[in-house]
Amino acid sequence: MMFPRLVLVLWLFAFPQHAILAAVPDFSSAPISSIPPIPYKQEDTTKGLDVRRLAAGALLCGLTLTAALYFLRKRLGLLKETRGGHLKILETQRLGPKSALHVIQFAGTVYLLAQNEHGFSKIASTFGQLDEPEEKS
Repeated sequence: MMFPRLVLVLWLFAFPQHAILAAVPDFSSAPISSIPPIPYKQEDTTKGLDVRRLAAGALLCGLTLTAALYFLRKRLGLLKETRGGHLKILETQRLGPKSALHVIQFAGTVYLLAQNEHGFSKIASTFGQLDEPEEKS
């Protein structure tokens, strides 16, 4: 490795004008059409963020995180399944976009509740079961 460098250094010291002339191409005798054009800077489109890969990675991370959280909550017993508690919603009737009537049963008592944008109000209550509504014929 040292030998070629040593020869090059000695050559440059011995013949400096030849080294300079050898480094510069001679275009004086060549016609203008044969001179290569100056290359323009072109943007490299492969560098930067690829939106599709970024979106796919975010989706994959989100799905993995959701599955892991669901598994942990189920494994730790944080997902409580309501099976026949004390509260039953018997019927719900919408009256408007922000209002409704609800018939619920709690501890043997049936309540008629009105819901509006300000909250709930108890309209009526009765003890025991409700009679089944008659079918219209």
